[in-house]
Amino acid sequence: MKTELKILSSLVSVFPDDAQGEELRVITVRNNEPCSFQAAFSFLDCPETAYTAKVKIEASHDLGITVREVKYVPVLRGFYGKTDDWLLRQGKPGLYPDALIPVDTDNIRALRDTWKSLWITVNEDGAVLEPGEYNLKICIECENASSEKTIRIKILPVSLPKQTVYATNWLHCDCIAADDDVEMFSKQFMEKLREYISLAAKNGQNVILTPMFTPPLDTPVGEERMTAQLVGVKKNENIYTFDFSLADEFIDICLECGIKYFEHSHLFTQWGAEHAPKIVVCENGEEKNLFGWHTDARGDEYREFLKQYISALKAQLRERELTERFIFHVSDEPSEKHLESYKAAADFIHAELPGFIIGDALASYKYYESGLVTTPVVSLSHADDFLGRAENMWVYFTGMDSRRCEPNRLITMDGVRNRILGVMMYYYDIKGFLQWGFNFHFTTLSRRQFDPYSSPDALEHFVAGTSYLVYPGAVPSIRLNHFRDAMRDIRALSLCEEMTGRENTMDLIEKHFPGLTFQYGKVSREAFEAFLNDLDMRTANALQSKLD
Repeated sequence: MKTELKILSSLVSVFPDDAQGEELRVITVRNNEPCSFQAAFSFLDCPETAYTAKVKIEASHDLGITVREVKYVPVLRGFYGKTDDWLLRQGKPGLYPDALIPVDTDNIRALRDTWKSLWITVNEDGAVLEPGEYNLKICIECENASSEKTIRIKILPVSLPKQTVYATNWLHCDCIAADDDVEMFSKQFMEKLREYISLAAKNGQNVILTPMFTPPLDTPVGEERMTAQLVGVKKNENIYTFDFSLADEFIDICLECGIKYFEHSHLFTQWGAEHAPKIVVCENGEEKNLFGWHTDARGDEYREFLKQYISALKAQLRERELTERFIFHVSDEPSEKHLESYKAAADFIHAELPGFIIGDALASYKYYESGLVTTPVVSLSHADDFLGRAENMWVYFTGMDSRRCEPNRLITMDGVRNRILGVMMYYYDIKGFLQWGFNFHFTTLSRRQFDPYSSPDALEHFVAGTSYLVYPGAVPSIRLNHFRDAMRDIRALSLCEEMTGRENTMDLIEKHFPGLTFQYGKVSREAFEAFLNDLDMRTANALQSKLD
């Protein structure tokens, strides 16, 4: 029986029948920088069709190593519109690598003549490690067959600076409750929540969508999603009182896990700001949906409620010293036909929340030009309309943006397309990133729950991977790790700027990606890895010059 073992970049896509890519020999990182690579293996001429293997990893230093197995998921719907060069296998139906599941390294099941990949991460928690060069020896064994390879980890004596860009992938609490079969905000729910939040914080996210009221997102008009309301509300005649104790518990978990900022759930309904979100209020001892689709967003009753709520919230934030950490939304994805209704809502919110970050996902420049949105969160398909014309600009994408060559994160996409987001954000000085699906495991408009392991395209409602980065139970994906690395690249470029100046850092980007735009086109893995190697070399050379 023959054994094949390859040490490959995290950007290589290993399929059951293919493990192409130049083998890694050395990885260079800053001393607080996590990094991942793959050990892909296959046993040939095995007398059995299935077998059990084990992996041993020997390190010359404690590097905080974790090992996960790459699980293939069955993709049917692989792309929107036309295919392009950045789609793996032209997006055709098939098995694609994505989920990173826990693995017993002494009991790994695999198939004969089939590639299996192990995802190996060094320093996942981002601790500060001792600089130096360390060898990792990876050995794969099966009965009387084995193979081993060694990779060197070079740790530079310099740390990545703190992340300064805002990064959020929307967390959906009702999906946690449904996926993990726990009652909303119960003790068991909060334990699961901690796992999801911790995973987000370890992978480049520093902002969490916080459901002070049930987020009015992806909900059919006149219908409702599972209640996820952190603020208790009581009404006595025309006076409202607010209980923030559950919100405090939610926020404390986030802070303990490393989250810094909080997006308040949208204060008006999606696509137009014409109604109120579902808000449960206790009146005369009875809980009721006092506000919702039946509520006129411009009506006096809802305006009075918001005035009292916002006043109480601001006092609570001041007491907890969180005023600088809250971000507010009016209504998600308004179009030009919603200008009037959005303006009425936005004018009111800006008057009540002066000095706060208030931003919304949108495509039309008119919203920023007219002053209705001070922090535009711009669809990448329309980013060119805002570049150089808007301050405090964030960007976002949906699966639909994949019809052009913007960065994106579909399962069928080359990993570079996900990771190059960080380079583009640094290059254009983008302040934040937003995506709507950290764990959205529902079909369109939240009508049905789906299992992403068996139907990653949400029962063919979305292209595979559009709506989530994590699997039920807080299981990460390859795409989540690529997002982590994109945010890490911004920090690495910022470090290079500190050491060599912004002009030199911009020259480095332009050398490898001339004419870079959000519609730049395909970047090969080889070209991107050459850029990363050049960035590492410039950092190392600047360090050496400093020492000399």
